[in-house]
Amino acid sequence: MIVSSFKLIEPCKVYSGWANVNKLKEYIKNDCNPINENGDKISFYLSENGVIYYKKKRAKARNIVSVLKNFGTTEKMRSELEQNGIIFQYPKPKELLSYLVKIGSSSSDIILDFFSGSATAAHAVIDLNKQDNSNRKFIMVQLPEPCVPESEAFRAGYKTIADIGKERIRRVIKKLNEEQEQKKDLFSGDKPKLDLGFKVFKLEPSNFKLWNDQVAKDKDAIKNQLEMFVEHINPKSSQEDILYELLLKSGFPLTTKIEKLTMTDKAVFSIDEGAMLICLEKDLTPEVIKAMAEKKPVRVICLDEGFHGNDQLKTNAAQIMKTKDITFRTV
Repeated sequence: MIVSSFKLIEPCKVYSGWANVNKLKEYIKNDCNPINENGDKISFYLSENGVIYYKKKRAKARNIVSVLKNFGTTEKMRSELEQNGIIFQYPKPKELLSYLVKIGSSSSDIILDFFSGSATAAHAVIDLNKQDNSNRKFIMVQLPEPCVPESEAFRAGYKTIADIGKERIRRVIKKLNEEQEQKKDLFSGDKPKLDLGFKVFKLEPSNFKLWNDQVAKDKDAIKNQLEMFVEHINPKSSQEDILYELLLKSGFPLTTKIEKLTMTDKAVFSIDEGAMLICLEKDLTPEVIKAMAEKKPVRVICLDEGFHGNDQLKTNAAQIMKTKDITFRTV
């Protein structure tokens, strides 16, 4: 399972301040070549919407003065990220986030960051779990804010801020996996293996058509509404798309353990150690229905279109599940 507010290049409308207007005039007089300000190079450019932006290229790194000691700096963190191929201008110091997470959480808490940026909080959680063999989890939230086309991040292949955070988490996990492989003895014995998996979700409209209860109460309108719902699932939705929506609607968190099984040549998703089975195949058979029932889950969910209008098969499926006290639903 994807945060701090900042921008790679700070926008500056010309009419927002006389100082910027003067710099722009100087830039124009200099034949639109970068101007010098205390060793820094300043240039201007137009966005697609006609807004004037400025970009400052620093001659050398500068640390922001802080009352916090020994918690790193944004410049130090930026340098470390750049060494690993991650381009981000003002990342939060990992040491600071590690300290805050450590004093503010227990070993099994979920750390939520609504403004994750380059996902420093996720990096801190993974590092802390490694240090004290804990099982903290993280949820990082970041809008897919576009990287400015002229920025280093964009040129490095990152289209959005969210892309930067996702790639950082992948590289942190890859590095730890390599360490575990090289030093197997340090991660063996009584030490539990680190949970290094993560999922990426994007907010999307429902995979199911929503019934319009405001439709006119006449025969033709209701008929048209019913015809629209003959195929009520978005044809572009994958099984995984539908699976996670059903997971949430059934009251399971997105971190629930999911295992993909094969039963009589059909894909079946086992949720929470078999508590619920979901089969999203579009060609259901009596064999797969019986196989799922034999697992004795609490609930079973199947696609209605998987029965192809075969009422006998659907009725038999409901009866088989009922005899084993299994709640059976179709979507």
